[in-house]
Amino acid sequence: AFHLDPVYRLRRAENKQLSDRVDFRLTDYRDVGDVVKEAVAAGRPCVINAMIQGGAEVLAEPFRRDALKMPVRYLDKYKHLNG
Repeated sequence: AFHLDPVYRLRRAENKQLSDRVDFRLTDYRDVGDVVKEAVAAGRPCVINAMIQGGAEVLAEPFRRDALKMPVRYLDKYKHLNG
């Protein structure tokens, strides 16, 4: 989950400073291997933020395209709800 409130950002910045961690940001799936190798080699705590082809472009399980279609009711008592 992404938190945008200023208190959360301040705490996150303080935690990063205290933990001496390394942050990585990915936008291309082809870089995952290199980033993981670099994170392991760093010998420090690491956070990998992977933003890889998400959102409106790809619907991953369980949010498949067919799951977003309106349902069809087959029982007579519910047919009036069909759009």
